[in-house]
Amino acid sequence: MGASDIFCKEAKLKKDGDKIEVDEEEASGGVKEHGVRYVLAISLVLVVIVLSLSWIIPALMKPTGTG
Repeated sequence: MGASDIFCKEAKLKKDGDKIEVDEEEASGGVKEHGVRYVLAISLVLVVIVLSLSWIIPALMKPTGTG
């Protein structure tokens, strides 16, 4: 039992001779689709709102004329 056999058992890989087969999740290095697009969309909307407010509020506070 070599080091590669131990690695295959830990990572739940299927070893076929010289080939090592992995499933799609293992190959990609993570889990797919678990709300990532929603987190990105919500973050983008919040950033646009915060940056807009940081520009609008000071513009409303400025005096409009000097005289």
